[in-house]
Amino acid sequence: MSLRLNGKSDGLLRALLRELGLNPSMAKTPSFPKVSAAFVPYDRDGRRLTDPNAKRMWLDLSEGQAVRITPGHNIQGAKQPMYLHIGASEPVTYLGREREPGIGLGTVFKREEASSSFIIHVEEGEQMRLGMWWLEAAIRGAVDVLPIVNQKPIFEGDAASDPDAPAAKAFARRPSLGQAAGKPAKVSGKASPRPKAARRSLSATQVDKAASSNDPRKRSSTPP
Repeated sequence: MSLRLNGKSDGLLRALLRELGLNPSMAKTPSFPKVSAAFVPYDRDGRRLTDPNAKRMWLDLSEGQAVRITPGHNIQGAKQPMYLHIGASEPVTYLGREREPGIGLGTVFKREEASSSFIIHVEEGEQMRLGMWWLEAAIRGAVDVLPIVNQKPIFEGDAASDPDAPAAKAFARRPSLGQAAGKPAKVSGKASPRPKAARRSLSATQVDKAASSNDPRKRSSTPP
């Protein structure tokens, strides 16, 4: 047996709840991670890891991060005209302009709390939205394949050969999944800068020395 309902989902679901004798106010607004990046148990193509000892991938959906659509997507099957160039085998015409086939490269434009989604700009200037629930599901390893990964993913425990490289610097300041959950961060091996009070004290000492050297009473008696 099947049931067809026509209307907006919010209104239909409220009506269904009333029909079932449930209070619509019982429905709670879902909560999503406040972070936009975390270690997730997936490989570089977004497939869930089968080896429990394998390194987790750092999935970073922060603003400006370069991302790509993972293999196995159904963009061609979905037939949405603005995206048909992604995964196409030949050029596609859209709004009177020919587009070359693309592989689904893009950039995270921003995180939008109002729509609970990440806005992603993909090839040819098109825009996609990725629900924030995907990141929460990825952290738990709840789905078989992720739709989006970073173009150059970093994995747990990786060490960059060049500490001055941008990727190495970014990885060094990224929190681990435990830190994102509120656990204390590891102490960095770098020495912290001297407090301002210490710097002021040092400056005062230097001034005193300079004053002493200019005082004729305290100058050396050694002849020139």
